[in-house]
Amino acid sequence: MTEKQESLTKTGDDRIELIKKTVANGTTDNELKLFLYTAQRTGLDPLAKQIYAIRRWSDEAKSYVMTIQTGIDGYRLIAERTGNYAPGPDTTFVSENGKIVSATAHIKKRVGMDWFDVTATAYWEEYAQFKKDGTLTRMWKRMPHAMLSKCAEALALRRAFPAELSGLYTHEEMMQADVEETKSLPEPKVEPLPDGLKVAELEQRARMESRLSEYIKAECSNDTVCMAKKFESMTGKKKMKDLTHDELLKVFEDYKTEIALFEGMPNGSH
Repeated sequence: MTEKQESLTKTGDDRIELIKKTVANGTTDNELKLFLYTAQRTGLDPLAKQIYAIRRWSDEAKSYVMTIQTGIDGYRLIAERTGNYAPGPDTTFVSENGKIVSATAHIKKRVGMDWFDVTATAYWEEYAQFKKDGTLTRMWKRMPHAMLSKCAEALALRRAFPAELSGLYTHEEMMQADVEETKSLPEPKVEPLPDGLKVAELEQRARMESRLSEYIKAECSNDTVCMAKKFESMTGKKKMKDLTHDELLKVFEDYKTEIALFEGMPNGSH
């Protein structure tokens, strides 16, 4: 265990408090212990955002449950450290009528003195992420082959290295779960106001405005000129008050992945 990893397990360490407020936001004490153990086991650094915890609503448990996630680079790093991994040929795709059906990833694993090919297939209908209006989210629309390829590669790596990667999932694999979560979350009880708005909508807007502002501040390191340009590029407006409620919702729909990764919180949980 490295000195950095040992420091994560020290009771009262300031790092633990920082992790709980950022990449493991909202976790219970037991979930945090499991997260820190997984970070230590995999050798990934939470403070470098190589690994993070996401809490999602579970219909079965009737509560939020934690998923520990990393990016595809985190998976590759863990596999590389075994000394028994090598990249394989480029991902192959199957398409029908101009539409992607599946992606098959190829990697190599050494067992003893011999190298073996390991493959896994990810299907578009199981992993592609769509918005509520039925259109693809920004990343899946812009880079469909790359996104599905990452899902297939994650499956192949987990098949080849189950002990090292058990209990750890990539962000791309879990995107579909974020879509399901938005469908299954219980509807809040709302009370009408005299002007026709709803209490829940006003509270939701306040949270979204705060989260958007914090994200832009972090992206621009509090540079006011950068912040103004960033806000306008994201929203098409110059001021927050110029955004209608529906327009603000659309901004969060388009940028929910980036904002969620910045916060270490579930995607789309306004």
